[in-house]
Amino acid sequence: MNDLNKKFVPIILDKARNVYFNWNAFCKMEEKMNCGSVEILEKLSGSVGIRDLTIFLWGGLIHEDKSLSLDDVGEMLNFDDIEEYGKKISEAIEKALPAKIKGKTKED
Repeated sequence: MNDLNKKFVPIILDKARNVYFNWNAFCKMEEKMNCGSVEILEKLSGSVGIRDLTIFLWGGLIHEDKSLSLDDVGEMLNFDDIEEYGKKISEAIEKALPAKIKGKTKED
């Protein structure tokens, strides 16, 4: 059994929360971004706009509270911490994806 706690990335927003990307998070982000998971991951390697950043954080937080809306998450964010949000999203996605998807082998 996987230890999911190791895949959580703590973040302080309106309160202490955990960013975590599971299967459902990617499905919901695909809906909101109107693109597939590969395109979502490609967005992370480029420049991410405010809307996409909000969607990424929303996707990583809904495991804790399924009633969260994009507006709810947007109200938690501020421009001073924008770099920190990107780091937390990247870290959580890195922890969530299996090595094969990240382009690595288990031996890397």
